[in-house]
Amino acid sequence: MNIVRAAVVSRMKAWYGVLPAALILAIPTTIQAQATEVTVGRLIRVTVDGDSVTGTLAALEPDEWRLSLPDGRARSVSPASVGSLEVWVKRRHVLHGLAIGAGVGLAGAAIYAAGSDCSGGGVGGDICQGIEGIGESFVWVAMPLAGAAVGSLVGAVVTTGSWRPGFVPVRRGTGIGLAVTWGKSSG
Repeated sequence: MNIVRAAVVSRMKAWYGVLPAALILAIPTTIQAQATEVTVGRLIRVTVDGDSVTGTLAALEPDEWRLSLPDGRARSVSPASVGSLEVWVKRRHVLHGLAIGAGVGLAGAAIYAAGSDCSGGGVGGDICQGIEGIGESFVWVAMPLAGAAVGSLVGAVVTTGSWRPGFVPVRRGTGIGLAVTWGKSSG
C-alpha cells in the first residue's frame, strides 16, 4: 500500500510547479477600459481646441462645464468644443492580491510538500507525525488560504488610478436616456 501511495505522491509532485503558474496565468492582469460617467466633483481631463485641461468638475450644465483647476482658478468649457473627455478612476486590487497570494501560498505548499516525505525525515517530518498524511493536507489548505488573506489585505491597501474614457448622460423627457461620449477619431 505504501508503494502505491509513494507512486501517486511522486506523480502528483511533478505537477506542483505547474499549478501555481496556471493559477496566476488564468487571472487577467488588466481590465479593459470602460467608459465612466462624468459627475460633479470628479477629476476630469478634457481636450479643448487642442489643449489638454485637467480639473475637478464644479458644475455640469448642458451648455457649459465649469472646472476648478489645480491652481485654484476656474475655467468654463463649452461641451461643443470638447475633443476628448477622460475621468480619473481609482481602484483597489483586492481580487488580484487574493489570487496572487493564493498562488504564492500554493507554490509554498508545493515546495514544502516536495521536501516532505512524512516518514520522520525531510522538511515536513515533524508535522507529519501522528496520522499519516494529515500534515501534508493541512499545508495544502493552510498555506494558500494564508497567502490569499495576506494578498487581499495588501491589495486593499494598494490603490492605483488611471484615466478612463468618460461620458456625460443626456436626459431629456422621461423614459429615454442617451449618453454622449468623446474620444479620439480614428480617421
